[in-house]
Amino acid sequence: MLDRMSGIGVDYRLPTMLAHGGVPAVLDETEKMSSDYVRSLYLLRLIGRQQLSEAEYQRIVVAAARDVHADDEMSRILRAVADHSSLENEGTRRADLDAVDHMTSDYERWRVLQTVFS
Repeated sequence: MLDRMSGIGVDYRLPTMLAHGGVPAVLDETEKMSSDYVRSLYLLRLIGRQQLSEAEYQRIVVAAARDVHADDEMSRILRAVADHSSLENEGTRRADLDAVDHMTSDYERWRVLQTVFS
């Protein structure tokens, strides 16, 4: 429970989750977290840890759009996905734009769109 609130165990728990359940296990765990910061911490570490498939990037974006409410954390996740994936996949692109549509901060929207289209 402490890690779900603080992210203090991310360096230990993330590799274990990946080894035993892959990306779906990480996404299942992030649903149980009470903090957007901790969710984004796990998702950003997941994105930066290894090359993922386009389907996995898409699942991360969909999960973030559903569970992350803070625009700054959402922006960090979407920009990381844009930096690590090709965004040539229609599903990933659509998920990114749908997630941007949930954001209320014009500045954070601009940051994401600038990264996506550059």
